[in-house]
Amino acid sequence: MKDFSNCSECGEKLKNVNHKRTRPKLCPSCRGDKVGGNSELRQVFLDLQKNPPSPSAYEGTFEDDPRAVNEIEYGRVVKQPTVQLESQFSTLGD
Repeated sequence: MKDFSNCSECGEKLKNVNHKRTRPKLCPSCRGDKVGGNSELRQVFLDLQKNPPSPSAYEGTFEDDPRAVNEIEYGRVVKQPTVQLESQFSTLGD
């Protein structure tokens, strides 16, 4: 019997299961590529995935503010419940 512990599309190792797989399965990323109603849109997605566009000059990288490294975050702790129960009894008994 063949071992079906890898994705049938990309060959990625699938998660461990308690039962023996009897047919090929897809990993979550390959399964997401296959599911969908619009085949033309899926084809565009697959083309972009194979040949990613080069980064644009307008796209900058995000850099943290150096002052934020030394900043201490303070918080407020509320120990009282936000919802108070008015009655312990149900009104359905009336």
